[in-house]
Amino acid sequence: MDRPTPAREEDHRPSGGTAARDSAQTEGGPAPGDGSFERLVEAFLARRRSGSLVTPEDFARENPQHARRIQEIFPVLLAMENLRHAAGDAGQAMALQADGSWVLGGFRILKKIGEGGMGVVYEALEERLCRRVALKVLSPVLLSSRELRERFQREARAAARLHHTNIVPVFGAGEDRGVLYYAMQYIEGRTLERLVKDWSGCAAVPEGAAREIRRDWPRIARIGRELASALAYAHSQGILHRDMKPSNVLLDADGTAWITDFGLAKLPDSHDLTRPGVLLGTLRYLPPEQFRGVSDERSDIYGLGLILYELATLRPAFDAASQNALLLAVSREAPPPPRSIDSTIPRDLETILVKATAREPERRYPSASELAADLQRFLEGRPVLARRMGAALRLWRWCRRNRAVALLLGAVFSLAILVAVVASAGYVETSRALERESGERARATRERERAEGERERAEAERSRAEANLRLALAAFDEIFAQVDLGEPARFQAGTLSEGEAPVAPPPVASEDTAAILQNLLKFYDRFAQANVEAADLREDLIRAHRRVGEIQRHLGNLAEAQAAYSRARASLVDLPGRTTEVAAVDIEIGQLLLAKGSVEEAALLFRRARESLEDEGGATLDDAGAYQLARSAKYGADADLLSRDVRSARAGYARACQVLEDLLARNPGEADYRFFLACCHRAWTRCEEGRQAQSEHVETSTGILQELCDEFPSVAWYRYELAETYATVEGEFSRDRPGAGRNAARPEEVEARLQKARMIEEELLRSYPAVPLYQASLARNLRKLGHLLVERGKAAEARDVYGQGLALEESLVERFRDVPIYLHDIARTRCRLGELLLEEGKKEEARSMLAASVAAAREYLTTDPDHRPTRAILDQASSLLGEAGGKNR
Repeated sequence: MDRPTPAREEDHRPSGGTAARDSAQTEGGPAPGDGSFERLVEAFLARRRSGSLVTPEDFARENPQHARRIQEIFPVLLAMENLRHAAGDAGQAMALQADGSWVLGGFRILKKIGEGGMGVVYEALEERLCRRVALKVLSPVLLSSRELRERFQREARAAARLHHTNIVPVFGAGEDRGVLYYAMQYIEGRTLERLVKDWSGCAAVPEGAAREIRRDWPRIARIGRELASALAYAHSQGILHRDMKPSNVLLDADGTAWITDFGLAKLPDSHDLTRPGVLLGTLRYLPPEQFRGVSDERSDIYGLGLILYELATLRPAFDAASQNALLLAVSREAPPPPRSIDSTIPRDLETILVKATAREPERRYPSASELAADLQRFLEGRPVLARRMGAALRLWRWCRRNRAVALLLGAVFSLAILVAVVASAGYVETSRALERESGERARATRERERAEGERERAEAERSRAEANLRLALAAFDEIFAQVDLGEPARFQAGTLSEGEAPVAPPPVASEDTAAILQNLLKFYDRFAQANVEAADLREDLIRAHRRVGEIQRHLGNLAEAQAAYSRARASLVDLPGRTTEVAAVDIEIGQLLLAKGSVEEAALLFRRARESLEDEGGATLDDAGAYQLARSAKYGADADLLSRDVRSARAGYARACQVLEDLLARNPGEADYRFFLACCHRAWTRCEEGRQAQSEHVETSTGILQELCDEFPSVAWYRYELAETYATVEGEFSRDRPGAGRNAARPEEVEARLQKARMIEEELLRSYPAVPLYQASLARNLRKLGHLLVERGKAAEARDVYGQGLALEESLVERFRDVPIYLHDIARTRCRLGELLLEEGKKEEARSMLAASVAAAREYLTTDPDHRPTRAILDQASSLLGEAGGKNR
């Protein structure tokens, strides 16, 4: 008996490595069909996987004729290889628990039986009902991706709403400790992919069995009829499968076919998660219209046709050796006639296969039910409707049924031919003259056809180039999505401290991540520059501009990021129905302006985005528009608060919270909406005067974030925001804040919250030691804690805490000398520590510390001479330095 095989899942995207490799051949390198550059890629990756530490620079020196392309492309390939290993390690960690000791949502995991791009499938025991199931679990490395979580949940919903004898049923779905899963019927059998390998002799089968099974055409037709019936039912429910291929079909011990893996299914009542330009499905089984972003019921019929083609011929319809050649074949060619591969295939079965796999959707069966009906006619020996029977074939079959009459008619027909030959003798000379004239016309026709052929070839080359570009863009988008930026999902628009104006935020990318982003930036920049005039690539161009802006922001290049976002906006405003996207870009530009201190300009952009969305529909906006409305209200309130317009800020935060609560009423449990609601409540505390109102917002924010941390322990930015919320209360007790005494709570409560923030941030820094955002945040909160300890009379403890924060800030200044905020922060910490040392009578140490504070403040002011908070630090440090007897010019 075959080993039990549950629903398998494979990667639904073309290989990112191949796409990146193919894109490298578009300029300054070998031609696409050359293959030499592909061999270099394979050689480089083979050496890396064998343990060699060869670098792209080493490889470029070894192959100087391709040095420029190697230096541009290989760093990205190396980053993709590292991401692949990271994903494999995470999957292995989960697999180690599949020993019967791991219980997930009432299912005891027994063993791993399958693994794919999105998840792992286990054999499990449902303890409540004592039944065996196949349990599919979302891969832990994908838990932080909202899109992939939604795609996994949609797969479960799609399969669960279908009840058909040839579709693997789903028993239930759930989430346990942040892990998404769903349970399916456990199928005893094998995939059609495995079956084809067995039939073709690639696996051990009884002697002679392969030949016997291969000629079992009715069995193939029955499998096709069952699958077509299942697709017809799914289509009647409004569901498209969109990934029909042999590995997604199971054959049980009774020979019944089962469709599985609805990971790419399109549901009638859900929005499409596919980003523009991203190809769905497996390239070898991709319908040609998918390259134009089109898919319908006939696309599933095409995939089923290729499955039956492979069962009949024991080879794929498209069997190119390279990804580039496969892309060309799928997008431009039709499969070879099945009987050209195996002449024993029945003609009617071949006719069905040819119609199901036609390149043009309108030439295929219009519905899966009609395909099932034609397969049933084949099984019953009746003529199929795929094509009308030719006259010659109909005559031949009639002659076989009426032999005597056929012989008589044959004699009459022969006599008629003889008469016709004699009568046409005089016609020959006239025909020759007509032939000369028709020859001239034929030559003219051939010239026109040749010109038309050249035009079609040029159009095909253009289509192939665009398809290659879209594949490369999709691959690079996938790399960017998997880069661990270690930052909150929102952009930190600035650091607010005791009501000050914001200073420019640090880049959130670590040095290693920045290197990957720089290589990605080269690709997106070149893509944008090379396709400015390409109307067919306008959507992809907009996406590339936005991606450049996002990468530049992560690298701390705010001016370059603003320019890229502005280019994206200029392309968007001319397109109808894009209000939400234009507003989103306005918000991104506004955040950049806010970070640079241009508060009034930022406020105008936030207001414009909010008004455009309110005019578009307000309460009737879809979820994406409503989310951008909440963002525009929140960030607009941040700008109002910086302009001292507390009343407008309070109204803005209230509006943002109202919109987010409405969103959560429609989408209960949506993590992104809950997270942003917590951020809004934390920001709202800065508008409130009374301690009770402040505490309510802080507690609301803390509660939401704690729930998110419990549900998603692997998502770092939830823990980061929780730590920031714990540290927020420090502002209520600062002796420098007007009215603090009236609202002050017990200092020990404040210290306890700051210690909680410290503990979380230290844990984050241990997990992400290279991320500067976490290092800067811990240093800032240590400074707050030291300030509170001074107020409580714990000078010695405060000095130690200041020292720990100062060490972190010195490391940041050394690593990022050109980031001004670190100079501002270190000047403040040195000033406070110098003041404490002066109060303790340690004048020499105080002079050294205060002089360093003055130097850092002055260096910061060279970048922003009008920054009042830094100038206040300079004045205070200079005054204290004078008291300590130090020189201050």
